[in-house]
Amino acid sequence: AQGVYSFSAKDEVGNVEEFDVVYDNKVTYSLDGNYKLIDGEYRSRYSLRLTVSEETQTISEQSSNGNPVKNGDKLTVEGKYEYTVFDLYGNALALTLVIDKTAPQIELYSERGEYVTSSSVINSGFLIQTSESATITYTYKKVTLTYSGELMSAEGKYEIIASDVLG
Repeated sequence: AQGVYSFSAKDEVGNVEEFDVVYDNKVTYSLDGNYKLIDGEYRSRYSLRLTVSEETQTISEQSSNGNPVKNGDKLTVEGKYEYTVFDLYGNALALTLVIDKTAPQIELYSERGEYVTSSSVINSGFLIQTSESATITYTYKKVTLTYSGELMSAEGKYEIIASDVLG
């Protein structure tokens, strides 16, 4: 276990040598906010705060949006933030934090590949695409199904929902 271990050595004539050894095998930090760990990245729709709570040799921060970040800053601006930390004992920590506030966009195309708008009239069917990797569900005649690329051709009203990894 991490901590400070104290030792003492005594020889036959009473000489005593005392010393402490610090056992530290990780960088101590806290991550505050509502997040999901997805593919090794901490992702949130809201905000995150990373605080390294020990003395460090170096902290390197980079953001995809150009905003400067520092240890303990509350991250609220959309983007990817990468931290690399080395503590005084040579332990390393690498974290990627992502703030994603953008919902996936839904696009509809006719089976001939024409973009369908809300005022379009189509007579054959349509396909659904999103701007990012998302799960698409649709409700038709009170039945909710997951969309898997099929041509939607039944006449009627469809409710389409695209959800990204954060919901």
